[in-house]
Amino acid sequence: MYELKYRYVWIIMGVMLIGIIGIISYLSLVPSRSLPSLNVSDKLVHFLIYLTITLWFVGVFKQKYFAALGVLFLLFSLGIEILQGMTTYRSFEWLDLAANGAGIFCAVILGVLMFKGWCMKFESKFLKA
Repeated sequence: MYELKYRYVWIIMGVMLIGIIGIISYLSLVPSRSLPSLNVSDKLVHFLIYLTITLWFVGVFKQKYFAALGVLFLLFSLGIEILQGMTTYRSFEWLDLAANGAGIFCAVILGVLMFKGWCMKFESKFLKA
């Protein structure tokens, strides 16, 4: 992890983001007819959710952990798909898993190229105390 001045704030916000992941998990496992229609591709939604989550954590953790983060989020995604396949009202979808993986992969690449340590950069620029 980076030497962040507000490390606990970033971690708490990350945990809150994980809480959002919990909500996403719940929404992923309830019958889809219970959910509102977003009128956008669900694959785009999958991509954007995993891109956002992964980008958050590439800002908090050092680059040497990016691959582990990617694998962790991909395994989480796989777990959700497996659980969906075990229900009678949802199904395992390889394309959902691919969209999630694409979001994760893009976030890791963006992290390496331009967003690594974004939390530190944000602190030094905007949170001068």
